[in-house]
Amino acid sequence: MIWEAVSHRETAEVISQLAHANPFHPDRLRLERQILEMAEGVVGDRSCADEGGVAWEVAWSLDGHPDQSRPELGRIERVTESLLRVARDRLVNGETGDNEGRRAYEDVALYLIYERVRGERNRVAEATDASERVRATRQAWESFCREYGHWLQPLQKSRRRRDVSEWTRGRRHIFAGFYQVRRAFNSVYRQIIGQSRVMTRLRAQVWESIFTHDMRRYRSNLYRCLRDVPTLVLGASGTGKELVARAIGTSQYLPFDEQSCAFEADPLESFVSMNVSAFAATLVESELFGHVRGAFTGATEDRAGWLELCGSYGAIFLDEIGELDASIQVKLLRVLQHRKFQRVGESRTREFGGKLIAATNRDLSDQIALGRFREDLYYRLCGDIVVTPTLAEQLADHPQDLRTLVLFLARRIAGPDVGEGLAAQTTEWIHARLGNGYRWPGNIRELEQCVCNIMVRNQYLGQLGTTPAVGHLETLMQRFSECQMTVDELVSEYCKHAYRRLGTYEEAGRRLGLDRRTVAKHVG
Repeated sequence: MIWEAVSHRETAEVISQLAHANPFHPDRLRLERQILEMAEGVVGDRSCADEGGVAWEVAWSLDGHPDQSRPELGRIERVTESLLRVARDRLVNGETGDNEGRRAYEDVALYLIYERVRGERNRVAEATDASERVRATRQAWESFCREYGHWLQPLQKSRRRRDVSEWTRGRRHIFAGFYQVRRAFNSVYRQIIGQSRVMTRLRAQVWESIFTHDMRRYRSNLYRCLRDVPTLVLGASGTGKELVARAIGTSQYLPFDEQSCAFEADPLESFVSMNVSAFAATLVESELFGHVRGAFTGATEDRAGWLELCGSYGAIFLDEIGELDASIQVKLLRVLQHRKFQRVGESRTREFGGKLIAATNRDLSDQIALGRFREDLYYRLCGDIVVTPTLAEQLADHPQDLRTLVLFLARRIAGPDVGEGLAAQTTEWIHARLGNGYRWPGNIRELEQCVCNIMVRNQYLGQLGTTPAVGHLETLMQRFSECQMTVDELVSEYCKHAYRRLGTYEEAGRRLGLDRRTVAKHVG
């Protein structure tokens, strides 16, 4: 038996599950906690199980500050290494174990290797230019090979396999998988912000769009064919559909070539975004499918379209797919059915090897009923659907997300030095003037413009310059009529309303018969 004790094997099985868990799903936290609770029987260190300060209810979610750490992961890594070291020694000494034990050993080893090459792996994923990426990739590959050989070669020998080519292929594939996982994590974690349940679900759904719900099956087989499954992103305007599409599109599997020490493609250059509604139908067709010389007036030379330039490891994002002309819908349907297309004016058939992602803010069922969108095209697009929540839904579930989002936007707009102050200024202004009931009809896009307005003019008029507090007043009146407000809440909301209408603490205090400081305290 590979594992020294039953408790070791049980812990290894949980680590095996952790190695394949969705990092943005609550189950991930359950597995982490379970490992640390079991750790006493593995390493004899009770502190691994009950060290304080671990926020189990918060998974991987950016709170506006990019440099966050989770110390419990370091403790899990130590538990994993201690467990694996004992099992490796037993393999070296001739133990073989059963299939389940060997599978668990491999999973635990891969989890540890992923954590051990964290620094080199991150440098590859975050490299900003080609030369830096080459250096980082070579260093990461060398470090990975050392760890991979140390932990997995004894397992290879126990299986009595001597096929060097199989060992090499497996090593390259795992390294490519590590790179994909890191890229995907960075994209989802850094761009899909918020701790509400709707955003937690969205992050988990995007991860599944990249790897499916079964990471083990993806690693074994599905990485070859998942690009054939299109993704349809649905949601209101301004809810971040392009961010979702970009996270999925730039996180595709890229094979690694050991000889050149490089990946087959650049993930950023392999993602193409096209807003269908921004172009005339003929131009959309030409951009997407390409054309040959003389196909139409102005076509002076042959030109490859995005479907052709995308390659086998890229992705094309068609925004506002609901606006696509009917004639182009027919051609796109053929691409999705047969993965084939033709340039405009050409009879030669070409292959589409990439992934297609589409998005719309329209209700496609209504568009189908009106005859504006093909039903058969919809059923080719809906193999994977992601729905982006509105900002109002996000804030209704977790109001603190407003501060997080404003800080994220302020840092991006004004830079880290000014961002903190601008975020505080904007958040204070929103609470005082718009109130918690403002519905943000423009969603994140509107919030971003609100931050810009506060930065430039220290005011924001809301939707189309109308009075933004109307919806808030309706909400308050509903709560008032149903006796759902305390006296303190009533006074506070009345002070906020007076301040919004009158503009200063002094005038609001004079009208309400209160001093300036009391009004300011209730306005917050």
